[in-house]
Amino acid sequence: MARNEDRRSIRCSFCGKPQSLVERMIAGNNCYICDDCVRMCASIVGDENPQPKVEGYDGLPLELATRPKPMQIKDIMPALRSTWFALHIGSAAFSYGAFILAGCIGLRYLLLEKKDGEEIAKKLQQMDYLSYRLAAFGFLFLTIVILSGAIWAEQAWSAFWTWDPKEVWALITWIIYAVYLHLRLRSKRKGVAMAWFLVIAVPVVFFTFAGVNTLLPGLHSYG
Repeated sequence: MARNEDRRSIRCSFCGKPQSLVERMIAGNNCYICDDCVRMCASIVGDENPQPKVEGYDGLPLELATRPKPMQIKDIMPALRSTWFALHIGSAAFSYGAFILAGCIGLRYLLLEKKDGEEIAKKLQQMDYLSYRLAAFGFLFLTIVILSGAIWAEQAWSAFWTWDPKEVWALITWIIYAVYLHLRLRSKRKGVAMAWFLVIAVPVVFFTFAGVNTLLPGLHSYG
């Protein structure tokens, strides 16, 4: 009986004054601070228009107690605690960024190629060379990504290569740009064909970068 009485009679958290029926209907079964204690606290902090406060179950004001709490920060996974982390991830960012820029320049090349003029021809030549340099830059860093990833995988998973979807698609991307560089250097291909090559390769880069983790989860999926 006394236990039920305590549940119905909620008192001020400071002075013990019981909560009135109207205040109980408004606030519900929450921790309560009476008007007198609110005015006393307000006089200390200098608040000219104090308002009665209703507190949540954890002692915080109700608007704070009902606010969603931030997600708990978890410690990094043991497999990610490696000195190879910065080199592997940083090289991947440079590599994929260079490939995407090369594809954008290739697309711009295709749009300008339809126009005539000596100035346009000069721009096309510069864009063709720049896209080639970006592709070579990205290929170099993708090679670093694969090699550093292999060493890191041996340390984390005791195997240099596990045929994980991320590894497979990184290798596919590497082969695609290896073919591009071969055509540029050995077959002396350039111009429209190479611009189309770079544009078509961009979706593969995007899939390797983001699509694999979403559609083909594996060892590289840490979500």
